[in-house]
Amino acid sequence: MKATIWAINGLFVGILFVALVGVLSVQTIGLKAGAIFNLNNEMVLIVGPTEPVMPLLGLAALSGLVMYLLTVMMRNRLKSSRVVMTATFCLTVTALVIVGVSLSAARGIDPDLPLGIPTGANGWLELGAVNPAVHTVLVFAIGSIWAYHYPHPPKTKDDKSAPGEQSLSKSDAKAASSGASYS
Repeated sequence: MKATIWAINGLFVGILFVALVGVLSVQTIGLKAGAIFNLNNEMVLIVGPTEPVMPLLGLAALSGLVMYLLTVMMRNRLKSSRVVMTATFCLTVTALVIVGVSLSAARGIDPDLPLGIPTGANGWLELGAVNPAVHTVLVFAIGSIWAYHYPHPPKTKDDKSAPGEQSLSKSDAKAASSGASYS
């Protein structure tokens, strides 16, 4: 039962992430072109072209929040819960990317759409699917699943080596400093 709840959480986070990235992508394109879009992706106002600082900051904050959610907030959960939620997130986002790119390719260029942005959730899906922020978070999430399976060994009290390095025993350290090899 708990695995199902975590799977639903991963599904929800994945759908919400791609949709919000799509909404922010629509706003970014609109502001660069000098248009303001409503949440149905319909142009409501024409303004001068500007740099889309706020939507880009929103994309960065949203991506960071999702990465934080998938790693730091999940660290005190059972390993199975972390893996189920993150794997479901990855599968959901991958499926949405495939569907969004397929829809975009099948639709082609429609001259009736302002700036080529489809209305409603289709626009969010298509633009969210091709946004590099989604792909970056997806790769990060896949890497975090790998890290869940291969955790670093715990450090011992007398281990002063850097993370990822092995400590040499006294005899190995002495041999390495004298130039001896074990061929």
